[in-house]
Amino acid sequence: MDQKTVYIDPESGLKQSQVKRLAVFENVVNFSANGTSDDVTDEVGSASITKENDGDQNKSGVIVDIPNNYCVLIDYATGDPIVDGGGRRVYGRLTDTLTGLAGTIDFVNGSNTANTSNDLSVSLSPGDYVVSDTSAYFGKILSITPTQITWTYLWLGPTETSAASQLEYTLSYFVDIGGTEMPHSLSQSINFAFAESVLTSDIPFDALLIGGGAGGSGGIVSFYHEQIAITAPGQTVFTLTYAPKDPPDLICWINGVSYVYGTHYTVTGTTLTWLNPFTLKTKDTLTVYYAY
Repeated sequence: MDQKTVYIDPESGLKQSQVKRLAVFENVVNFSANGTSDDVTDEVGSASITKENDGDQNKSGVIVDIPNNYCVLIDYATGDPIVDGGGRRVYGRLTDTLTGLAGTIDFVNGSNTANTSNDLSVSLSPGDYVVSDTSAYFGKILSITPTQITWTYLWLGPTETSAASQLEYTLSYFVDIGGTEMPHSLSQSINFAFAESVLTSDIPFDALLIGGGAGGSGGIVSFYHEQIAITAPGQTVFTLTYAPKDPPDLICWINGVSYVYGTHYTVTGTTLTWLNPFTLKTKDTLTVYYAY
């Protein structure tokens, strides 16, 4: 669980220490999806790469802005991509909700408690997540009284008195039908991967897997998912919307089944070439996902 991948471009000579912010993928395994959306606050909060000492604080931010809030969904039982009855890939989008809290909270670095200026026990409960509006660190509540919050783990953010908000994450499920994103209902155990933007100074060294890369010159990576029309039987050349940063990392599915770069397809610039392990038909569904 929780395989963490950071992309840095080795060809540019860019070192980890020179990159201020990176995009990483986090995996959540064996989540019970039920309906067109689910509350995944604890799953996302617990999996964030920048938690330290097994804590649940993160100051850099899970990516919740379209289009980069795309989440890969996998069937937990089979390990295969999830598809609907029409063979279309089911995917997720991760969004957040911030609900402002009354008064201020006295956050203290290295402490497992924080005093509150107002009684927040009427609006918050153990297990809820609170984020500092100033530093964007968040913590999980172990217990709460009218005057104090006890954190599940030590507060790793800065010492500050700040307004704060309750933080919630929602994972919604969709299929793309003719270029229109349509809600889709699930009732099964899934694995899902979400993207997170992090500061390199916050990432534990042993959490890094440095690979051929999708990281630009210090900016965060953008990820793109698209379904490409097969307009003629036997078509082998397709045009992508963007040029992938690292073509071998592009994932290609036909009818929900993934294929192997270099064996079944290649990518040059914005051109994807299908190497014809079998002949494509217009009714087939070609889907790709890549960083650019």
